[in-house]
Amino acid sequence: MPKPGLPDSDHISPGTGLFRRMNVESLSLNDYTRGAKIAYFSMEIGLRSDIPTYSGGLGVLAGDTIRSAADLKLPIVVVTLLTKKGYFRQDIDDNGRQIESPDDWNPHDFMSPLG
Repeated sequence: MPKPGLPDSDHISPGTGLFRRMNVESLSLNDYTRGAKIAYFSMEIGLRSDIPTYSGGLGVLAGDTIRSAADLKLPIVVVTLLTKKGYFRQDIDDNGRQIESPDDWNPHDFMSPLG
């Protein structure tokens, strides 16, 4: 189930959505290193509901900021943390208690080479 505020995997994937707006397919590493850039640092970024790199609202806000920068074609470089363990999934049991479960994922499933 997608987290609130984020698109599911059908809306943003390599070759579509955010990645196409950023023209990742047509850029080389040289394109990323020329000229002035905006540096955006965030401990968590929510870009897709199936990429567990955020835990809540601030991560979703960071993802929205990055999508807006891409829409405006701003020269932005984003830096964040990445771990294979991701954040944990949260559920509420019948007694109202939170239950955590691991949310392992493979970052390589979502990466593509530049240039």
